[in-house]
Amino acid sequence: MNARSTDDENQMDARLLTLDAGNGALKAALWPEAAVAAFGAAPTASAPEPARSLRLEWGAADFDARLSELLAEATCALVSNVGGPARADRLAALLAAASVRDVTAPHGLDLSACRAVHTIGADRLWAARGAFERTGSPCLVVDAGTAVTVDAVVVASGPRSGVAAFAGGAIALGPDLAARALGAGGAGLFEVDVRRDPSSVPALGRESAEALRAGVVHGVRGAVRELVELVHTQAQLDVQAPRLVTGGAAVLLLAEPCAVGPAARHEPWLVHLGLLAAHARAGVR
Repeated sequence: MNARSTDDENQMDARLLTLDAGNGALKAALWPEAAVAAFGAAPTASAPEPARSLRLEWGAADFDARLSELLAEATCALVSNVGGPARADRLAALLAAASVRDVTAPHGLDLSACRAVHTIGADRLWAARGAFERTGSPCLVVDAGTAVTVDAVVVASGPRSGVAAFAGGAIALGPDLAARALGAGGAGLFEVDVRRDPSSVPALGRESAEALRAGVVHGVRGAVRELVELVHTQAQLDVQAPRLVTGGAAVLLLAEPCAVGPAARHEPWLVHLGLLAAHARAGVR
């Protein structure tokens, strides 16, 4: 267990651990105190880089041990979880064992444009918050993981005028999930590796494995390309609105010709930056 003094607990420069708990894996990052302070003061400047980070599969035998090593360096944690209650409980137990406080602040987004807001994934909201902090303007956010989400962030009007607003978006199959779905879909189908450079995957497959891979790789890219344009138009975003891409499968979308558009920006830590921004604005210690 970490021994910390009361003074250490109350310092503004407490070391922050951000946890992005997804369906397939946990992405954890430990942020330097100076980087967090600088980001809070000027979020649209260069994005900070974590001092240390881990990507852990939930079923990994050393999951608890490796995460505990990172927790030993943290004072408090900020958590985004879409992995369900059991994984939330697992993380809470590990945080408690390490005497690390969960000080996650509200995301602060205006959700008045949406319905059934309790069903919106936390990762989508935190990525939206991070994107608005990074751009300072309405933007499009593409998060490519188990699912691919294409979301619009605008500026609220009315009572919360000027606040970042989550305008909604679309959810589609991510490449790995699409490959698994095809593999389980029929006796003549099987799962294939789809983590390839799209330029090396011919659309004209000469045998079943190539055809399945082509369907997933180019099918996902094509779906994202269509959704990006439709969401952009229906959210009435400016033609110059930034498009930010994050998630473990981002490279599939960013490969030339970029499925998100020629001006797309890769922001690998977008969910984490959203957590950090809300924390900085809330002044939690």
